[in-house]
Amino acid sequence: NKLVLIPSACDASRFVVHPEVREAKRQEFGFHPEDLVVVMSGRFRREKGHDVLLAAIPQVIAAFPRTKFLLLGTGSLKGSVAENLHRQGLDKAVVLAGFRNDIPQCLSAADIAVQPSRSEGLGTAVLEAAAAGLPIVATAIGGIPDIVVHGQTGLLVPPEDPCALAEALIQLVADVSMRAAFGAAGRQRVASLFSVEALIERTDQWYRQMLEMHRGIRWL
Repeated sequence: NKLVLIPSACDASRFVVHPEVREAKRQEFGFHPEDLVVVMSGRFRREKGHDVLLAAIPQVIAAFPRTKFLLLGTGSLKGSVAENLHRQGLDKAVVLAGFRNDIPQCLSAADIAVQPSRSEGLGTAVLEAAAAGLPIVATAIGGIPDIVVHGQTGLLVPPEDPCALAEALIQLVADVSMRAAFGAAGRQRVASLFSVEALIERTDQWYRQMLEMHRGIRWL
């Protein structure tokens, strides 16, 4: 009862999708207009679960061959991920884009976001994907369920389960109306609960309450 949670904020206005930016980024990454793109953003470290995603990708492509994957970020495991992609023959289906300073623009190239993390704090990448209006498939760990409401803004799956991850992705790939509904609801959730304004209001509120409680000062 002595702890107060004030989540990190996200400026959703930075992640507004402009059609011309989306088209340009898709061309930059070599995606065909008919491709459906799944994006994952994050450092290449074990806790992010890139290996789980790689294990799920063949099942998704078998169901929907036009599905492509965009991996944003760098890290110590990027080399091994690239080797595994080559070994599985997935080079043409997965783009390793490396470190990017234009994350909002890169997210605009995608249709779905995925985060198969083994451990996570709040999940900044998930928050940004929701702000970009992307439906999300993610593991139900750490703070991710605070952002992704299962069946409303995305789909939650257990960690370390490539089959469940693939099935959830396939469900979204197959249903354009579900993608649209989840994406819109996710963006609205970020705007109402994780905006800069919400962070300021909550922080101000709790400082005022603590002052009132400990000093006997009532703030109007």
